[in-house]
Amino acid sequence: LDEESREYLSLYLLLINCGSKSEARAKFKFSILNAKREETKAMESQRAYRFVQGKDWGFKKFIRRDVLMDEASGLLPNDRLTIVCEVSML
Repeated sequence: LDEESREYLSLYLLLINCGSKSEARAKFKFSILNAKREETKAMESQRAYRFVQGKDWGFKKFIRRDVLMDEASGLLPNDRLTIVCEVSML
Protein backbone atom coordinates (compact mmCIF):
# COMPACT_ATOMS: atom_id res chain seq x y z
CA LEU A 1 0.00 0.00 0.00
CA ASP A 2 1.39 3.39 -0.92
CA GLU A 3 0.15 6.95 -0.59
CA GLU A 4 -0.87 7.15 -4.25
CA SER A 5 -3.27 4.19 -4.11
CA ARG A 6 -4.44 4.16 -0.49
CA GLU A 7 -7.94 5.42 -1.40
CA TYR A 8 -8.41 2.75 -4.09
CA LEU A 9 -9.17 -0.93 -4.39
CA SER A 10 -6.32 -2.54 -6.34
CA LEU A 11 -6.74 -5.76 -8.35
CA TYR A 12 -3.96 -7.99 -9.66
CA LEU A 13 -3.75 -11.30 -11.51
CA LEU A 14 -0.95 -13.62 -10.37
CA LEU A 15 0.43 -16.67 -12.14
CA ILE A 16 0.92 -19.42 -9.59
CA ASN A 17 1.75 -22.27 -11.95
CA CYS A 18 1.55 -22.89 -15.70
CA GLY A 19 2.40 -26.58 -15.81
CA SER A 20 5.37 -27.53 -17.95
CA LYS A 21 5.67 -24.04 -19.47
CA SER A 22 7.84 -21.38 -17.88
CA GLU A 23 5.58 -18.50 -18.89
CA ALA A 24 2.17 -17.57 -20.25
CA ARG A 25 0.91 -14.63 -22.28
CA ALA A 26 -2.53 -13.28 -21.53
CA LYS A 27 -4.90 -10.34 -21.74
CA PHE A 28 -7.32 -9.81 -18.87
CA LYS A 29 -10.35 -7.83 -17.76
CA PHE A 30 -11.72 -7.12 -14.30
CA SER A 31 -15.24 -5.87 -13.62
CA ILE A 32 -17.65 -5.60 -10.71
CA LEU A 33 -21.20 -6.95 -10.77
CA ASN A 34 -23.75 -4.51 -9.39
CA ALA A 35 -26.93 -5.34 -7.47
CA LYS A 36 -28.68 -6.19 -10.78
CA ARG A 37 -25.84 -8.63 -11.65
CA GLU A 38 -24.71 -6.32 -14.46
CA GLU A 39 -21.03 -5.81 -15.24
CA THR A 40 -19.83 -2.35 -14.28
CA LYS A 41 -16.58 -0.55 -13.51
CA ALA A 42 -14.65 -2.65 -16.04
CA MET A 43 -10.94 -2.26 -16.75
CA GLU A 44 -8.97 -4.38 -19.17
CA SER A 45 -5.36 -4.76 -20.19
CA GLN A 46 -4.47 -2.83 -23.30
CA ARG A 47 -2.11 -5.53 -24.49
CA ALA A 48 -1.04 -9.09 -23.75
CA TYR A 49 1.24 -9.43 -20.75
CA ARG A 50 3.96 -12.01 -20.14
CA PHE A 51 3.29 -13.86 -16.91
CA VAL A 52 5.98 -15.89 -15.20
CA GLN A 53 5.53 -17.77 -11.95
CA GLY A 54 5.10 -15.31 -9.09
CA LYS A 55 4.71 -12.23 -11.35
CA ASP A 56 1.50 -10.23 -11.22
CA TRP A 57 -0.14 -7.64 -13.46
CA GLY A 58 -3.18 -5.52 -12.75
CA PHE A 59 -4.56 -2.18 -11.72
CA LYS A 60 -3.25 -0.17 -8.81
CA LYS A 61 -6.26 2.17 -8.94
CA PHE A 62 -9.19 -0.03 -9.98
CA ILE A 63 -11.95 1.86 -8.14
CA ARG A 64 -12.03 4.48 -5.41
CA ARG A 65 -12.99 3.01 -2.04
CA ASP A 66 -15.55 5.74 -1.38
CA VAL A 67 -17.34 4.94 -4.66
CA LEU A 68 -17.30 1.23 -3.84
CA MET A 69 -18.69 1.80 -0.34
CA ASP A 70 -21.41 4.25 -1.44
CA GLU A 71 -24.77 2.47 -1.13
CA ALA A 72 -26.11 4.43 -4.11
CA SER A 73 -23.55 2.75 -6.37
CA GLY A 74 -25.15 -0.66 -5.78
CA LEU A 75 -21.75 -2.37 -5.90
CA LEU A 76 -22.03 -4.11 -2.51
CA PRO A 77 -25.45 -5.81 -2.44
CA ASN A 78 -25.88 -7.53 0.94
CA ASP A 79 -22.34 -6.36 1.78
CA ARG A 80 -20.87 -8.66 -0.91
CA LEU A 81 -18.46 -7.68 -3.63
CA THR A 82 -18.56 -9.75 -6.82
CA ILE A 83 -15.54 -9.36 -9.08
CA VAL A 84 -15.42 -10.91 -12.54
CA CYS A 85 -12.04 -11.73 -14.06
CA GLU A 86 -11.85 -12.73 -17.72
CA VAL A 87 -8.54 -14.08 -18.98
CA SER A 88 -7.64 -14.70 -22.63
CA MET A 89 -4.57 -16.87 -23.05
CA LEU A 90 -2.50 -16.22 -26.17
